[in-house]
Amino acid sequence: MRNSILLPYWTCGRCGKRWLEPNIPESCGCRAELVEHLRLDRGPFGFTLRWKADDYRAEFEVFAITGEAGQEVPIPTYDRRGAMSTPDPVESIEQAEIYLEGHVKWDGCSEIDMGQEHWCGPLEWKAHCALLEHVYKRAFELMQREPEESW
Repeated sequence: MRNSILLPYWTCGRCGKRWLEPNIPESCGCRAELVEHLRLDRGPFGFTLRWKADDYRAEFEVFAITGEAGQEVPIPTYDRRGAMSTPDPVESIEQAEIYLEGHVKWDGCSEIDMGQEHWCGPLEWKAHCALLEHVYKRAFELMQREPEESW
């Protein structure tokens, strides 16, 4: 299965207005953020990424999609941040456990905080590596730059 991005949109950090990519808002004046759902070769689920980017730095938070709610239109669900047991699903990334977060800078330097994740078998290892590749490449797209070194 190839990686696919589903439902990318920009959200104004102040007023909550949304624009479909690639129509990045120019007139709002707020620092917009991009939220995208990424499906990897990791079974039926994937990751949700929240980005804030300018010309020199792309910041990201990644949330692991652990299920889906809804019948006609699937809504991603996540493990609740600070849950005492699982499953404890939530539909909002504001309440979700962060899988990893960090930033990539214009010069290729980056920092990632990923806590202590647990992967079961090679599919989850491969999904994690594919996610890291996506994060690096997508960061440069959002900064509208070419990396000094190709992936």
